[in-house]
Amino acid sequence: MESFFRSLKAKRVYLTRYACYQEAKTNLFDYIRFYNHRRRDPTLGYLSPMEFERGNTSSISNYLPTGFETNHYLRSSRPRAGIG
Repeated sequence: MESFFRSLKAKRVYLTRYACYQEAKTNLFDYIRFYNHRRRDPTLGYLSPMEFERGNTSSISNYLPTGFETNHYLRSSRPRAGIG
């Protein structure tokens, strides 16, 4: 997560002077969409984060360690017990 915010600040926040809130919001959301949907991540086998999350297991399995269970990480999360 720290990597994302560092990248967002370096590429959009610090380099741009926005005229208004709406301009900043649009620009930052455009970057978030790029970061999640189009940016290729070498640690994910050069898939975008969304491709990885969608469970493109045929592509992912080529880059994961032997015995790594992709289904465990790609399943929707189970409800967690509340506190109290």
